[in-house]
Parts: sequence; C-alpha cells; structure tokens
Amino acid sequence: MSTDDAPESDDDRDHDKWDHVDRLLGEAPEDVLYAASADLEDVARRLAAANDRALPFAVGDVDLGGFPCVEVRVGFWTEVEVRSGEQPRRGRLIRLGHRVVLAAKAKGVGPLGLLAYALVAIDDLGEDWRPRRIGDALPPGRRQLTDQLKVFRLTPAHDAVENALSKRLHVLLHGEHGSGRSALAANIALRRMDAGRAVVWLNLTDPADGPESVVRTLLQVERSEDYLLVADGLHANIPVVRAVLGCVRRLRSEFQLPLQALAIGLDTVVDLLHQGERVLDLTEVAIDGRDTIDMMLSELFDSGAYDPADRPSIEDLVDGDVHMASTAVEHYRRRDGTVPTELDMQLVYTGELDDPGERRALYHIACLGALGLVIARAEAEEAFGGCVARLHERGLIHRTDDAFTIGPRRRAELVMRYARDFWKDEGAERPEDIAWLHLQKSGGRAIRAMLSQLDRYVAHNKIRKRSLRLLSTWETLDRLAAALERKVDEDPTWGDNLGAAVFAAIALAQLRPDDHDRWERIARPVRRRWQYLDPASRLPEPLGGVTADFTDFTEIAQRMRLEDELLAPLAHPSGMQADEVIQDTAYRHWALGLLLGLEGTAPAQHREQRRIDALVAMARRAQSTDGSFYPKRVPWVTARVLIGLGQAGQRAKTSKVAWDASKWLIGLLGEGLGTARWRSGTGDWNSDEATTAMCLIGLYLARVPRREQTTRAAEWLGHHEEDWIRPDREIDLALALEALVLYPRAPIQDHLMTLLNRVQAELEAPRPPDNPRPEERLWVPFIASQLANLVWQTVRSECHALLRDVLNGPGEERAVPQPEAAPGDPQAVPPEADAESAGGLTPEQLRRWQDAAEQLGRTITESMNKRSGDAVSEVPSVRQAIQRLHERRERYYALTTQLTADAPLEVLREIDDLGRDVCKSAWARNLPFPGAAEAGG
Repeated sequence: MSTDDAPESDDDRDHDKWDHVDRLLGEAPEDVLYAASADLEDVARRLAAANDRALPFAVGDVDLGGFPCVEVRVGFWTEVEVRSGEQPRRGRLIRLGHRVVLAAKAKGVGPLGLLAYALVAIDDLGEDWRPRRIGDALPPGRRQLTDQLKVFRLTPAHDAVENALSKRLHVLLHGEHGSGRSALAANIALRRMDAGRAVVWLNLTDPADGPESVVRTLLQVERSEDYLLVADGLHANIPVVRAVLGCVRRLRSEFQLPLQALAIGLDTVVDLLHQGERVLDLTEVAIDGRDTIDMMLSELFDSGAYDPADRPSIEDLVDGDVHMASTAVEHYRRRDGTVPTELDMQLVYTGELDDPGERRALYHIACLGALGLVIARAEAEEAFGGCVARLHERGLIHRTDDAFTIGPRRRAELVMRYARDFWKDEGAERPEDIAWLHLQKSGGRAIRAMLSQLDRYVAHNKIRKRSLRLLSTWETLDRLAAALERKVDEDPTWGDNLGAAVFAAIALAQLRPDDHDRWERIARPVRRRWQYLDPASRLPEPLGGVTADFTDFTEIAQRMRLEDELLAPLAHPSGMQADEVIQDTAYRHWALGLLLGLEGTAPAQHREQRRIDALVAMARRAQSTDGSFYPKRVPWVTARVLIGLGQAGQRAKTSKVAWDASKWLIGLLGEGLGTARWRSGTGDWNSDEATTAMCLIGLYLARVPRREQTTRAAEWLGHHEEDWIRPDREIDLALALEALVLYPRAPIQDHLMTLLNRVQAELEAPRPPDNPRPEERLWVPFIASQLANLVWQTVRSECHALLRDVLNGPGEERAVPQPEAAPGDPQAVPPEADAESAGGLTPEQLRRWQDAAEQLGRTITESMNKRSGDAVSEVPSVRQAIQRLHERRERYYALTTQLTADAPLEVLREIDDLGRDVCKSAWARNLPFPGAAEAGG
C-alpha cells in the first residue's frame, strides 16, 4: 500500500519481477518454465534472507511431462512430506504452466502476484486464465493511522471489538458514514504493530484489492504469533467480500495460520451478509458516531472555557460525522468560540482554491468520493497533472493504497455543493458523467463493485427492495464479450459485415475498457474498407464493392414491395413507393450512421478527431433539406445517423445537422393527438416498435429535451410489450429496453431477465448461420452493444439519483428548469450553419483546389481497386505498390481535411506535390496560391 507518509518513489513490488522471463527471446514452454523457476527462487531467497515469512514457499522441480509446469511448495512442509510427495498438513503444492506465467507477465503481475492468484484458486490456473492488477494489503503508514486517532475515542464499541478479538473471534464492525469505524480499527492496528504483531489491511474502496492482495501480503510479511486482517470498506465492493472471508477460512484451514478478520462496513452490510450462506462467523459490533462526538464536545465544553449553549449548534452541524466534528471543534477553538457554519466547513475542505486546474481536480475527486469511489494515482496524474500533488500536500485529498480520495463522504458532498455554487466553470460537469467516464477507465473490477452498490442501495443507508439486475447483466455481458473476442480472433471483419463489426467494436470499447487491442483490430479493416475522408464525397464509399450486409438491403427492398401490395391501391403514406428507393443510396446512408458510431465511441488512444469531423461534414452534405436522411420512407435510417451523430458528440442545441434530423423525426409524429409511433417503412423487416425505440434513442443522444411527442411515443412503446417481448425478437427487445431506460416508464427488470435468459441460451446453443432473417447475423454484437448501453445509462441515472439530495441541498428543492427550445417547437431557432471562412483563397480559387483534390482522390481509389483485383497481388512488388497507395491515400485524407479557404501554405504545396506524383501529366497545372504566396514564387 502506498500511503501518505511513504515516499512517492517507494515501490513494494521492486523485488516482485520476472527478471529471467523478461530476458527470454522466445516463448518456448521449457524455456519459460525454467526462467520462471529462477525468478521464483530469486524472490524466495530475498524474502528468506530477511526473516521467516507468514507463508514461506520453496521452488521445486520443473515438470515437462503431461502438464509442463514449475512446482512450488507453499506453507510449512516437513521433510517427510517433501520426499514422499504426500499432501502436507500445513501447506499446498502449486503448479504453474508456462501460459499462466506469460499471461501474468503481460499484465504486470509478478511472481508473488501469480503465486497469490494460484493459492486463491481452488484448482490449477488454466490456460484461459486472465490476470488483473493486484492491490497491496499492507497497513496504512504510521502518519495516516495517527491522523485517524484525532477522531478516535474509547467508546463502548472499541471495548466490544477488543473483547471479541481477545477471544480469537472474527468481528464485523458496522456503522453509518462518518461513525469512526476506520479510526477505531487504526487504534487497534497501531497497538498491535507496536507490540510486534502482524497486521494486514485491505481497503476495498480500491477495486484491485481482494483475496489475492491478502495472500500476496502474507507471502511477504514476517512470521508472527497471530495475524489481524482489517478488511475496510466492505460496502464498496460487495462482490469480493465473500471471496475475502472465504480466503480467511481457507488460510486458517490449509496452513493453520492464526489469522483473524476485523471486517468494517456500513450498517447495510449486515443485512447483505445475512443473505445466503455464512462464509465466516462474524461477531457484530455496532458503532455510533454520536458516542464519539459526545466525548469530543464534553472535552471541549467541560473545561469551562467555552459557552455550553453552543454545543447543540455544533451537534446539528456535524450530524453524527466524527470527522466533521473534529474539524468543527478545531475551527471553533481557532475562532475563539464562534460556531462554524456549513460554509465555513466548505471553505476548510476546499482550501479556498483559486487555481482552475486544482479546483477541477478537487471537484472530480469529490464527485467520485460522494459515490464511494477513489481514483488511481496514475489516472489522477494523467488527468490533472501536478494539481493532485499540490492538493495532497495541502491536505485537501489523501492517498490510500495507490489511489487518491477526498476522505469521508460528507466532506465530499460539501465540496461538491460548494463547487457547483461558487466554481461555475469547474463545477459545471455532471457528477454522474464524471463517475461514468471514471468507471470506463478503471476496468472490470471497479465496474462490478459500482454495479453491485447500485443494485443494492437505493440510498447510501437504504437497501433496495428489488435489485436492478445490473451486476447479473454485466456478468452476461462478460460472456458476450468473450464470444466477441473469439470471433474477432477468427475474423476481425465479421465476414465483411459492417453492422456486425461496428456493433462488436462499440460493445468491446465499453465491456473491455482496459483492453483495446481487439477494438483496433476491428477498426483497422473497416477504415481501409470504407472511404469517408474525402471532402468531396457526399456519402461513404465501400472500396472493392459493397460489404456483405448489403444483401440485407436487397431483402429490405422485397419487404417494402410486399408492404406496398398490402396497402394497394393506396400509395405508401410516405409518398415513396418501394421501387423508387435506390437501395445502394439507402445502404450508404445507413453506413454513415454506423461509421459515425464507430469513430465517435473509439477508445481515447484510437480516437481520431479528423475522422469524426469528416463524417459529420459528410452527414451535412448528405442530409436532405427537410432534415431527413435517405430514404425518408424509412425513419430508422435517419435515426441510425442521428444515433451516430450523438455518439460522435453532436448535440441538437449546437449542431444544425443534428437539429434538423431531430426536427424531422419529431415532425413525423405531428402535434396534439398525432400518431404515437414511428413506422418502419420496410414492412416487417424492422418493426414499428424497433423503429420507435431507435428514434427515441437518437433524440436522447442528441440531447433533445423531452416533448409531448417523445413522451407519447415512449408510452406507446411501453404499452406494446406483447410485441417486442415475443421469441425471436430479441433485437427489438434490446432496443425497447434501452429506450425505456432513457424515457422511464415502468420497471424493466422482468423483461431484462427475459433477454438475459435468451442470451444465455444463445451462447450455449448458437443459432445456425443460415437463419432466415439476415439481420440475425449481427445478433450477438448488437445485443451486446445494446445491453452495454443500457447498463451505462442506468449507472448514470442511478448515480444522479444517489446524489440528488447533495446537489439540491438538504431539505430543499431547486427550481425546475423551464424546457429548452428544441426541434419541433414552432418558435425554436436552430443553430447556425457553419459559416464560410474568409481566408487566403477566394471562393473561386478554393473551388479549383477542391476540384483538383477530387481528381486526386479518384485516381488513388481507382489505382487501389485495380491493384486489389490484380491476380498477382501476392507478388512482393505489387504488395509494395499497394502499400504505397495506402500511404498516399492516408496522406491525401490528412491534407484534404485541412483544405479550406485559409488552408496553410504548406498544406497546399503538399497537395500539389502529391497530385503531381499520383496523377502525373493529368494533374491540374498552375493551381492558385494565396496572393502573398504567388508573389513569393
């Protein structure tokens, strides 16, 4: 654990590295195992040189038989047990295969971490084992423990805990926020450490902490007459609690380790631990912060130096929070008996900062702290630079494990409210968005911990009557993600199916936030397959012919004709007959929406703004004057483009293309008692229910304020559950659930479980590839993407609900904001279209450059198509030529996105040079440069 009094460069893992494995040139199993054996021996030798360990280990043989592995004996083996190979009475034999060694090395898990994983596992680690970072479980530094003692008092709860521990019992210490649970544990830990007894401290607010952290620490700490495990913050990571308690039981059983648990959590944890099988017998001790506060205030006022009449005011201010009481008492003394206000407390906790960067960092960390989250040091320093170090030096934030936290939740809430009231810029970002982005960066365990809390808590001290099923949804999503990963490994193009590839990429970006390799493997062929960076193009263009899912549009055309036959002799309500629809154009508009979604949801390290800008500009060119996207008979195409625009950050309030598309969709419903749904326009290909859900989702992502029309549509969708709940309509079901989460109508848990059960059945027995419905080819990636969206939208809304009282203030309601002017309102004013820039090129000069650029792009594309179809494309010289064309095309895209009236001179010169190189004598001569450039030659 990195602590407040530990030097920043201190790293407990310096001796836990794969030195020999790192030096290997290959991955031959025998070489890996012998190198791993040498590394394990080095670590064991360094640890044994200091003193005996709580869990000693010795490296045995490298077995190259049926299961090649290195053997490690952990625990207290007798010589007879070693020689005979029989099961030891106080130990365990661990077998590590070469693949798990390589997997551990790849994730930064050292030899001790790998041993910890193996000891926690019931069986040998398999070849598909996926390691994660392991947090440390060392006690906080002495300064941090001593700081905790500022709020510690000898209350009845302390005596009860000490009495239970002296009887060798395990203890569960529980209380409300700010009751002083950690301070009591700090007192017990300090006295044990001073007596030379071992303490292991697990802080479950760090999602990397778990049973592996406990074992890893016990492999390092010195042998002691007994060991105390302080498991702090049980409520922060409910999914791992039973694993930690089970680990304690197994360590006592397998190694006869005298290990006791002091578990600490909120009062609500007691009820949760009573559900299901009892893993470990825990003696429950309740702590009430008012007992500690009463003793603090008695010390203050019994001296006679201050007026006892002030005592009730301080008690009301601190509201049972011992940390706030300590701050209030200190402030009261410093101000010669002036009772502090809540604003005084806020000024203390914010340090009256005036640096915008420090304000922003403190507000973000406070928003996370109010939800029981911490931010890893690396993430904080990447986001806020040196601001976090300065906040830490001033005592405004603290370090626990290798993470920063603001401290008690009440403190976080006060900082949040102050920031939102007085730091208009730095406190403007919504807390739920901060939490959402943080969780996406933090990885699977942090996500699971937060989902577990939201499943169980309707408020910080109140359990839900009914789970939201978020964690079970995420577990199903984890299986879906594994299926997506396997498919990507087989074929990253998804059979040249654009829809399946894009939905898989979007899903993996959300489900594997700490592993973006497969996202990039999907995106790379999509970016090569589709040309959409040419500023002269009106629509994306598939290179080398249409993609496989164009066959869907062939089938759509037939469904549209059947729909027209049913309506005959009347014309289709849209005024557009099936045979009038150009399917290739419709397909490319639909692809435009998908490509916007792909680029708009790209992980940060793969996000290329030039691609997003090019697609948004293309949408502007492709959009009809009425705001629709082709064909207007099919609203779900416009909805798909609007969803893509929303995923790319385009909002109706600021983007005219999103505004116009939103206005057109809303206009289809009419006013007053107009229609309540959007019709698919494609017969029974996409149902009216799925189309309505897509339109609602698109309008939400464009941040269109709710209107009578959208409320009416959401109600219609909710009332037609008998249609979208039917078997074989899982795509409709997933869309409907997401829309109903965004436009809350009724609880969706029952329907969500229906979808999850069907997904489980699909994973166990996949439907045949020749399923009669062509869109079923993207079933798994689409469902994964929709479920991931549903989880994240629920996380944001539930986080907002948890913080609603904090944002409004206790006992007060803020004025309900008036609805914004939005698309569909008669008097609403749309955002202005992009103005023409007045730069160095005149409009006529710019036109000539654009014509030349179009010629250049067309020539490159034609050359690539010719080469790609070449029968000798495997000849090295041909491959090199194709590679040069790819490079030229990328350079062309990069340059033409900068081709504006005020384009830099060097951009124009590079376009000219590239044109001469590619087009040869066909290149336009004497292209006009800005006047100053022409004068200079």
